[in-house]
Amino acid sequence: MTSFSNEPVPHASWSEARENAAPTQRTLRLTTLIEGLKNPDVLACLQSTRALVDMGENAVAALLGVLTEPNPLVRFVAASAIAEIGADKAPFLAEALKVLNRDVRLETAWGLGLTGAIGADVVLTLADALKDKSVSVRLLAVWALGQRGVDARLAVPALAQALKDSDEDVRYEAAAALAEIGADARDAVPALVEAFKDLSKEVRSHVVWALRNIGPDAVSTLAEALKDPNEEVRRHAAWVLVNIGGDAVPAVLDALKHPSQLLRFQAVWALKNIGPDAVPTLAGALKDASAEVRFLAASALGEIGSEAWNAVPALVEALKDPNNEVRSQAAWALGRIDPRVLI
Repeated sequence: MTSFSNEPVPHASWSEARENAAPTQRTLRLTTLIEGLKNPDVLACLQSTRALVDMGENAVAALLGVLTEPNPLVRFVAASAIAEIGADKAPFLAEALKVLNRDVRLETAWGLGLTGAIGADVVLTLADALKDKSVSVRLLAVWALGQRGVDARLAVPALAQALKDSDEDVRYEAAAALAEIGADARDAVPALVEAFKDLSKEVRSHVVWALRNIGPDAVSTLAEALKDPNEEVRRHAAWVLVNIGGDAVPAVLDALKHPSQLLRFQAVWALKNIGPDAVPTLAGALKDASAEVRFLAASALGEIGSEAWNAVPALVEALKDPNNEVRSQAAWALGRIDPRVLI
């Protein structure tokens, strides 16, 4: 005869039951949402993408699998979803940059551009992608590096090389990325100065921006560029030196002694635009052995105007210069700075 215990039969609580069922429910939902990415209705596809992003890390493995889908839109939204879930998934995306399918590389580079801070390994993978045979992949890789700012410093050599890319847009984005990196891009200065010769005005404008952001570390190379036979190079070098400011004054002053008349006038223009920071150096140049340098220094001081007031004693002394033109220009400068001195 079977006996029955009066003890209650153990059973799972509702909360335990829900916990046990959660992985299965999550898997089913994940499968449904991944299929939703393939929906030809773009709105439905994007809704699935948003839901997958909301699932966070639980969706990453499934999304990585979608990067091999034949449909480019599906790959695109999968890469963007992984990127949005978190920067710590960037290494997974970086691996996808190495696959044979060009479109996968393309969408992966775009996805990496959307992530937050990324590690050195991902930066170097993106830098390597700048050699990709596909222009589109190179373009998105260089754009992604530009989104990283100073965190992309390890890519500086590759970005410097990208300034010679056959595609104008890649060169443009490479200069822009170096500008975002700033002072840490100092090793790219020679390549940037060489890029002053780029046929694209847009590329040259970003090269100027990059050198200006690099700052004082670019001065010595820019000073040499002031002597370049290419007028475009000289003009842009002078403009960047102006924007760097006081640290660039000695380099620009040296250009006042160059045999090229055009370059000497560019140097005066640069010193004038540097402004008060250039005044002490220009005042000293009023005693230069070259009468033409003394003349140009007086001209620059006059162009600076009232802010060059501390050069007045040197200009008064220059009224005794043995060269008539220097004396005349010193008087003109004094009249611009403080006419009362001449009364």
